[in-house]
Amino acid sequence: MDKYEGAIPGATRSWYSEIKNDYNYATGKGNGQAVGHFMAVVWKSETKLGCGLNIKEGDGTYVTAHYAPASHANSNYYELAPKNVLARKGPEPSCNIRSADRKDCNDKLKAPFVTPDECLAAGCCYDDMFMDEPVQFFESKGRTWCFLPEGGPGKSPNVSGVKTTPAPPSSSTTTAPAGSTAAATPTASSAGPTTPTSSVT
Repeated sequence: MDKYEGAIPGATRSWYSEIKNDYNYATGKGNGQAVGHFMAVVWKSETKLGCGLNIKEGDGTYVTAHYAPASHANSNYYELAPKNVLARKGPEPSCNIRSADRKDCNDKLKAPFVTPDECLAAGCCYDDMFMDEPVQFFESKGRTWCFLPEGGPGKSPNVSGVKTTPAPPSSSTTTAPAGSTAAATPTASSAGPTTPTSSVT
C-alpha cells in the first residue's frame, strides 16, 4: 500500500479519532472540539457512502466522503444522535494493554498500513485509538496498533471479539497536529450530505 492508497484509511482514522474529544453518547456532543466527522463515520441510519480522492502534486492528497441519508441534515440532529451513534465496544481483557506495554505482533504488521483484518488473522489485537490514554495515533508513542495479546498470538479466547461497555452518563478548516498525516475539514450542509474532507500530505 503506497501513501495514496493509505490516504483513505488515514482520513477515516482522523475523522473517527474525534471520539476522543469527550464524545457523549447521551447528548451527541463533545467538549467543544469537533465530533461531527466521528458521528458521520458511525451514524447508524446512513445507508450510502461515496468517497473521492484528489491528488494535487505539491499540495497534498484530499479525501472527501458524502453520506446519505445525511445525518447532519436533520433538524433534530442531537435528539437522533443517541439512537444512531452507538456506544463503542471495549477490548477483550487480553487485549486491554496500555500503549507503553504493547509489543508488535510481528515485523510486518505495523502502523500505518496494517489493517484490522490482517492483524486479527494473525491472532493479535488491534487498536489505533488508545481510548483511555492521552495518546494519538499519529504520535510516535501511538504507533503500536497491532500487538500481542496477553499470552501470545491466538492465546486470547476471542481476540477479534469485543465486549460492550455502557454509554457514559450525560455530563471551517482545522490543521493537522504536529506529526499528523491528515487534517479534517468539516463542510456539513443543512441541505445536503455531510462532507468531511481530509488533506493528507
